[in-house]
Amino acid sequence: MGYIHFLDTRAPENGPHRGGTMARIHRLGFTRDEAQEQADRQTTSLAGLAVALLLVVLSLHVLRQLAARTAIEDCLMAGHSNCDMIVNRLR
Repeated sequence: MGYIHFLDTRAPENGPHRGGTMARIHRLGFTRDEAQEQADRQTTSLAGLAVALLLVVLSLHVLRQLAARTAIEDCLMAGHSNCDMIVNRLR
């Protein structure tokens, strides 16, 4: 990755050359280490997002299964004999 440099000729606030200008070079862009850190951060974020999405999908599946079992139990506890319709409807 290339580097972009610019020259800053502002006087330092508390530097040794008070009253004069001191040229400082600032680098815009990333060094290889910084770029690798950024890539690692992005990978970690994507992995966290994938885990969160997996937890949401699994939670929805569990909730659906619990709702189906609750409906069947309610039907059986009410003394109905045609609870098969509820089982077929929930699938």
